Amino acid sequence: MRSLLLLAALALLALVVRDYLGSRTAAGRDSAQAVPTLPEDLSAQSESWRLTQTIGDSTRMEVSADDFVQGADGLTTDLSGVVLEIFRLQAGSLDRVESDAMRMLADGSLYSDGETLITLGISADGGTGRPVEVATSGVTFHPSANSANTERRVDYRFSDGAGSSLGAAYDATTGVLRMMSEVRLERFGPNPDEPSAVIRAGSLLYTEDGARIELAGHARIEQGTGWLECDSGEVLISSRRIRRIEGVNARGGESVADRRTTFSASRLEAEFATSGELARSRGSGTARFASIEAGQRIEVKADSVDLHYEAEVESSSSASSSRLRRVEARGAAQASLHPSGDGTVSTIESESMLLVLRPGGEQIERVETPGRGTLHQFGRGADAPARTLVAGSIRMAYGPAGTLERLAARSGAQLVQRPADQAAPELRSWSDSLDALFDPETAEIAELRQAGNFGFEEGPRRGSADSARFELDGGVLELEGNANVASTGGDLSARQIVLARASGRIDAAGDVTGFLIQEPDAAGQSGAMGMFAGQQPVFLAAGAMVSDPESQTLEYQNGARLWQGRNRVDADSILIDQASNSITARDAVEAAWVADGGNASDPDSLSIVRSGLMRYDAQTGLARFEGAVDFRRQGMRVLAGELQTALGADGGKAGMRAVAVGSVRIADPPDGTGHRAFGDRAEFDAAESEVALVGQPARILMPDGTESEGASLTYRIAGDRLLVLGQGEERAYTYRPASR
Repeated sequence: MRSLLLLAALALLALVVRDYLGSRTAAGRDSAQAVPTLPEDLSAQSESWRLTQTIGDSTRMEVSADDFVQGADGLTTDLSGVVLEIFRLQAGSLDRVESDAMRMLADGSLYSDGETLITLGISADGGTGRPVEVATSGVTFHPSANSANTERRVDYRFSDGAGSSLGAAYDATTGVLRMMSEVRLERFGPNPDEPSAVIRAGSLLYTEDGARIELAGHARIEQGTGWLECDSGEVLISSRRIRRIEGVNARGGESVADRRTTFSASRLEAEFATSGELARSRGSGTARFASIEAGQRIEVKADSVDLHYEAEVESSSSASSSRLRRVEARGAAQASLHPSGDGTVSTIESESMLLVLRPGGEQIERVETPGRGTLHQFGRGADAPARTLVAGSIRMAYGPAGTLERLAARSGAQLVQRPADQAAPELRSWSDSLDALFDPETAEIAELRQAGNFGFEEGPRRGSADSARFELDGGVLELEGNANVASTGGDLSARQIVLARASGRIDAAGDVTGFLIQEPDAAGQSGAMGMFAGQQPVFLAAGAMVSDPESQTLEYQNGARLWQGRNRVDADSILIDQASNSITARDAVEAAWVADGGNASDPDSLSIVRSGLMRYDAQTGLARFEGAVDFRRQGMRVLAGELQTALGADGGKAGMRAVAVGSVRIADPPDGTGHRAFGDRAEFDAAESEVALVGQPARILMPDGTESEGASLTYRIAGDRLLVLGQGEERAYTYRPASR
């Protein structure tokens, strides 16, 4: 601002010449009697020439010259030792213009070829204020046009700065000052150790009306470690302070210690606070901003980028400065955040976004997208994991060390996570909201939560829940509330499901339901596999479930059931061993199945076994029941210690053969009104309606009181006939009541 005092000096000098020429005739008359005889080439000559202009009792201007010489042609007048003093009555100061020689030309212009010194702001009462000094030469004043100009170098010095230009012109009528070329302005800092501000420009144009400065021809502003360049620019001034700067094709930056910032834009607008500190700047038209500190880099680009500054007071000197506090980007905005070392790189895209820096403007504090945004995160290196997040709004919070600590997404979040192993499937998830915590040391996600209509896909696996929690290091996915996981092998629902994604282990609890689909075996066999047909869904229900792919087992607990059609197994716990293709049920076991050839809708064709333990081998179709076995089928009840039956072997005669051992008791029908049998072992052939009974002895009791016994008995039921046969050479005995 003070560099424009050259303008004021030239303007004052032009006014002095104008006033002088207006009163030149009267002054000539007053001094004519003192003029001696003149040489032939002179028309007038005078020594110690002086002109005073007053307003009332106050002197406004004094012009004096050591010598006054007018040429014989009457067209030129030479003044030597010229001093012009202009008094500023209200300011209590005066301005002085000094030149060894000036020539007044026929057109009324005044020309000073030699050194011209202009001193502004001299205290009228002899005070100690520092005046402004302007030195130049080759100055031409045009009183009629109220202007002045020079093509030579102009130097000036004021209280807190200095400057120069090559050539200058001033038009007092329009209030326009033009510094022709090689403009350099410098403003000194208030403290000796404070860097000065330097402005360089190809040319400078100053307009008093509106207090506007125009810079052209590649302007550059430097202060300390900061700089700004533009092809052309405009500076607006109010109350002697810069209020606004506009630049075309602007670029700039700052370097402090290990922090470096740069920016560029097709058009730059900067606004300053009343204290003179930078308050805000806006770059538009492919604007870019970058900050690098301690290896961390922030890059922002958008159609427009706003930089907001906050004033800070340095306690050591009580001097104020401004630091960058917020960055607002609009229009195809994109920000890249590169951590130091090998941390995760984040790139966020949105129509608009906000970046907030910590007080001091040194490190990022948070990043926000008020509207829909896309976040890409990827580690450095070809084998590093990567993820992409799309959401209605995104917020990223950074810690004091400049590492990402928290990530939040709202209004619908869609996340794609690509593992480091390129052969592994992507994990895609979506939800109403997403929250992530990051490990401060590794900058990787330590915990990830998604809530509201959560869903995911990973290879053939997919699922849903009310909410979910990820532990990415361990590959754990916890589903809460209406949880469901499905794959080619089946479907699972529960109140809670915990999935170890790497190993495939699943833990489910609370109202567990679902179904399984058996895969064909290695030999390509499929079809009937005992009580559960292959490649058909087997439904399940339990209080809890554990699926462990490593051991190839599925365990259902707290009241479990497996069923397919009317074939089912109920127990407190059921273990499916997929490696051996077997089922083990424990405690309160009840198994039911429809024998081959039976009618599934006919209750009498259903076989039911209750026991403490069941072991079922689907390959052979054999089921073994242990512990208080209670077996019922087609109107017959068998109680025994153990029972073994074929559920799918022997040419498709599932449930047609069975062996019972250990205190075998048989009732036909189950209510005991028919025949009853006792033994240590019994073999049943349902197809032949035959029972082979072994015991010490084996016994059969008929409803009419007839009793048969022997070491081994075989009996058949055909209509109402009962045949009792011995076994081999052993005899069978039959006893009838005496009444018969």
